[in-house]
Amino acid sequence: MAEITRFHPFEEMRTLANMLNRPLMPLMRSMASGEWSFEGNYFPMDVFDKNGKFIVKAALPGVHKADIDVTVEDGVLRINAKRDEEEEVRNEDYYLHEYKGGAMSRTLRLPEDVKANKIEAVWEEGVLTLTMPRIIKAGKGAPIKVAIR
Repeated sequence: MAEITRFHPFEEMRTLANMLNRPLMPLMRSMASGEWSFEGNYFPMDVFDKNGKFIVKAALPGVHKADIDVTVEDGVLRINAKRDEEEEVRNEDYYLHEYKGGAMSRTLRLPEDVKANKIEAVWEEGVLTLTMPRIIKAGKGAPIKVAIR
């Protein structure tokens, strides 16, 4: 005997929406949790580990060193910067306008094992590099040789 199933007209659309949203969910979760965000004008950042250090590189072309403010509060790194418009150009004269002036800000939740009070900041050719040592925990990474006196 044949079985009758009820037709759900939007089930395929819901399945398609779930398939499209699945790759974006980790990004949306990290933004909602405050792990990282950007406000105002956007500036790109690279964040990585190298030789036991946590490194953040922020590209800030056209920004003066005096117009950059870096703070850490409650485990959250915040980079504020300001770039002035160099010249006045009318909107109708632009073909493409991506290099904007004004305030820029990015935040990033730091890993728990970063020594935020030991940040080294270097400003070179429009790139801000922040280097933070990581706390070495026993049982993690390479073994540590302890010298006996």
